[in-house]
Amino acid sequence: HCHDDHRIAMSFAVLGCLLPDLIITEKECVEKTYPEFWDHLRSRLGATLQPASSHPEEDGAAPLESPHVILIGMRGAGKTTMGR
Repeated sequence: HCHDDHRIAMSFAVLGCLLPDLIITEKECVEKTYPEFWDHLRSRLGATLQPASSHPEEDGAAPLESPHVILIGMRGAGKTTMGR
């Protein structure tokens, strides 16, 4: 869940080029700053995009091991709030 924050959606979208099965909800939030983002991600980075409804966990497959996320940023940037 990206909390309707285009920066989170874009950052995790790029990370998703390396990590399989990453789901980003509220993908529309990037339209306010970079409407072509998803097209550029697909054409320039070769990302494969698909609707979240086709995620393996929703098809009854076993869930993946829970990954760790490390939040790095300047003081007052919202790391604690985001970490919750």
